[in-house]
Amino acid sequence: METYLRELTGHRAARIDGEFSALAQAARSSAWHLEGVAPDDQAALDRTLRGTLAQSALIYGSAIAFDPELRRAAPYLYRPAGEASLRQMDIARDAYDYTSWDWFRLPLEAGSPVWVEPYFDKGAGNVLMVTYGVPLSRQWRFRAVLTVDVSLERLRADMARVEVQDGFLALTSRRGVFLSHPRPDMVMRESVAGVAARLDLPELAAAAKDMAAGKSGVLRLRDPEDGEGMSWLVFAPIASTGWTLMALVEEEKVLAEVNQRLQRQLAVSLAGTLLVLLILAVTAVRITRP
Repeated sequence: METYLRELTGHRAARIDGEFSALAQAARSSAWHLEGVAPDDQAALDRTLRGTLAQSALIYGSAIAFDPELRRAAPYLYRPAGEASLRQMDIARDAYDYTSWDWFRLPLEAGSPVWVEPYFDKGAGNVLMVTYGVPLSRQWRFRAVLTVDVSLERLRADMARVEVQDGFLALTSRRGVFLSHPRPDMVMRESVAGVAARLDLPELAAAAKDMAAGKSGVLRLRDPEDGEGMSWLVFAPIASTGWTLMALVEEEKVLAEVNQRLQRQLAVSLAGTLLVLLILAVTAVRITRP
């Protein structure tokens, strides 16, 4: 079971890592093309945004947010839920002051691309999402941030299609917040450390620290869903984003088939032992009767 869980999470984590590495590369490529584009070249900006979304169906939206000193629009192209066509808006004019939001501020402060923590993009995309922001610069001066957004709902739906024998998969952010979970009420509201503290699970608290450090592991612990029974937890890092993929299975359900096999083998062994004893007894009686 441990081998199965390690292989399952490792394979799935590698797949997610590949997908998000490709998304990050798409954002960096689009940002590179923008280096030579003037801020007022609206046609070139539109082509860049459409080209970015065309690179992957996972991309919910993409924005180009300029330094406020340039006094330019912040075009945002996205896929509204339930609609086939794309929609475009100016975040600066139609949504909010983006200068204080992490997706704009953190790439600026870091001077390099950043995956930000999940958030609800109220006023613009209006969905739970995670964003990869790439800072642009010209002549060593900060100029703009290009973003790639991924809807958590789409991510959760993709995760739900992965079947885990007698268990489930979940995805957590750098801070241990659930990005995907079979229970929607856990997403963006609970963290691994919070569950460990609420249910008094020191093993899970230690695992939360290992997850934050980008480690992998497997452990046996009390079921964090209800605090009763025993479960197996295995987790693996997703290097490109700093997230963690985890799988949880109930020990009783997993071992039910194993126990049935053991019972059958025990019954066969006992029957064989009795048969051997019977043959020995008959043989002994026949030899000793004369």
